[in-house]
Amino acid sequence: MTIEGPAFSASRQAPSPFGTAIINLDRKISNAIQHRRGIRLTPEDLDLLTLSGAIALLGDARNQVQKENAEWRSKAVSTPEANITSITSRAKAASLPVRNCTSVGMTATQVGSNARALARQMFS
Repeated sequence: MTIEGPAFSASRQAPSPFGTAIINLDRKISNAIQHRRGIRLTPEDLDLLTLSGAIALLGDARNQVQKENAEWRSKAVSTPEANITSITSRAKAASLPVRNCTSVGMTATQVGSNARALARQMFS
C-alpha cells in the first residue's frame, strides 16, 4: 500500500534546522505554560525568538500598554485652566489667617479638625 500526498511524498525535504529549533522551542514553552513552571532560555532560544518575530510582537504589545497608560494618565490629570484655578485657590487659602478662637457652635476639636483639613487641602 502506498500513501500519497504532500506529507508523505518520497521527495519531501527534511525540515530545516531553523524549523526544527522553532518547533522544539515551542514545545519547551508550551510545556512550561501547561505545567505552570518557569524555563531558562539559552542565547540560541533568544535568537530564535528574535528571528521569528516574537520579540518584535512583545515590543508592540509593550508599546500598546505604555500608550494606554499614558492616555489614562492624561485623562486623569486636570486641564491647564483647572490647575491655574487650583493653584490660585490654594494660595488664597494659604493666605487666610488661622484663628485660634471658636465661633458660635464650634468646639475646639472642630477648629483643630478644620485646620488639619485646610493643611491637607493645601499640601495634597
